[in-house]
Amino acid sequence: MLLNSFFIEVKKSSIVGVTYKAPFNGWYEEYAGKGGKESRVLNGMRYPLLGIYDYYNYTHGSEAKYLR
Repeated sequence: MLLNSFFIEVKKSSIVGVTYKAPFNGWYEEYAGKGGKESRVLNGMRYPLLGIYDYYNYTHGSEAKYLR
């Protein structure tokens, strides 16, 4: 359940998500919010990636491997 917010796009107005998907790349938002507003803070992208990496090293879960 910890990684569920990374599978939800920011653009979904009824659910709070942290992922912004573009045709050639993706982005994890630092400031998650409703309404589809994208902040794209660089530190906000770096820290989730480190957390996902640590989570994968601890659990070896396929969801974390897909996200990293």
